Amino acid sequence: MAKTRDRFMDKLQRAAKGLKDSDFVAPQGTVICWGIKTCVGVAQRHDVIVVRNTNDSQKITALFSPKEWDLFIKGVKNGDFNLK
Repeated sequence: MAKTRDRFMDKLQRAAKGLKDSDFVAPQGTVICWGIKTCVGVAQRHDVIVVRNTNDSQKITALFSPKEWDLFIKGVKNGDFNLK
């Protein structure tokens, strides 16, 4: 099981390489910002969703498969990630 996950993560990381700043555009606009210098950028390349802090264009923060991304978005909408 660990080898399968490692191969999957390698695939995600290969797909994320070479993304440009202009690739981090959401359908509704550009990156999501909160009036501060830290912003979250989201991009999709092939079957990989890439999330990063736009202040560090060389660092990929998280990689998701489309299924993982859908589950994450459902959790956000459901309030599962509300921090108190």
